[in-house]
Amino acid sequence: KARYLVALPGHLAPVAGGEIGSIEKLDSPHPEMVLQWPAGRLRLRGTVVRPRAKYLTLLPKGEQLLCEDELTSLLLFSDASFEPTSGGAVSLD
Repeated sequence: KARYLVALPGHLAPVAGGEIGSIEKLDSPHPEMVLQWPAGRLRLRGTVVRPRAKYLTLLPKGEQLLCEDELTSLLLFSDASFEPTSGGAVSLD
């Protein structure tokens, strides 16, 4: 089972838990992340990177450092466009 590290072009600070969007086209070289907002959707376009080395997520627990997960691929999102609920898309470049 593939595990991904997701890199976003900014700071994401949701105010509450729960679903914030979805990832589309994950089986292609250029997946898209769609984040829902009251005024529309933010569509992030990215690239799948499969490095030779694997990445580990580490969890500090007391005086130990535990390996929590092994990540095999990176999802790098760099291009963004906003799709307002009232009309056409707006590029954020």
